[in-house]
Amino acid sequence: MPENMEKTDGNVNFYAPPVEPNTDHECPVCGEAIDLIATVCPHCQTDVARHDELTRPKVPGGVKALAYLDFISAIFGAFGLVGIVVTIGQQNQVLMWVSLATSIVSLAIKVAIGVAYLKGFQWAWWYTIGSAVMVLVSTAYSFLLGMSRQTNLPPNVTAEMIMVFQLIYAVVALAFLIYFRTSKVKRYFLVKNTGWFKILGAIVIVYAIQYSVTTLPTLVIKKIYGAESLDFKMPDGTLFRSNAVEDDDGI
Repeated sequence: MPENMEKTDGNVNFYAPPVEPNTDHECPVCGEAIDLIATVCPHCQTDVARHDELTRPKVPGGVKALAYLDFISAIFGAFGLVGIVVTIGQQNQVLMWVSLATSIVSLAIKVAIGVAYLKGFQWAWWYTIGSAVMVLVSTAYSFLLGMSRQTNLPPNVTAEMIMVFQLIYAVVALAFLIYFRTSKVKRYFLVKNTGWFKILGAIVIVYAIQYSVTTLPTLVIKKIYGAESLDFKMPDGTLFRSNAVEDDDGI
């Protein structure tokens, strides 16, 4: 039956007004009525067409768990700072201050990443992706070239144990990489374009940050005070050399 016909009591009314289609809907931001095919709200200038894909969902459970793990790790790391002062401070003041400085910066990074997870800051997504890829690459490189078989190890730690730890890190990194590449997590962090150049840039930035926090201070101190300035004698009397020493086999 045509829209402009109305059936009443078995009779058809040919003079009923035509049914008007719904041409308006509410703007998802300001709530004002806008045209159904409008792409930009004339009231608040919101890009309605992109609003749904730019709307941040709730924090995914896995991301929230990672944030809490970062906070817990930072708390335990804070207790470790006390151990640095007690165990190292009495023997090597230079090593103590270097260790304190690098540990504090590392803890600050952990807390910042935890907060960024809960706030949905996009840089946290890129940092996690860059860090995961870097761990996978460095672990593979270490296994292929045998770089994990070092002689500069603390007592009771063998090269085989280091290799096992590296394998565990690689598995965890792979899990992070897979999880953070899921559409739900990417949508939460408002990540859309993830080309290889951007991922490579994230890896470089993460490496630069970690190098500046961990390795660079040690190299600077060694350059200023000498290679032996960061040597440390363990409680059992074993000397822990801060500078790598190769044995006769070059391992």
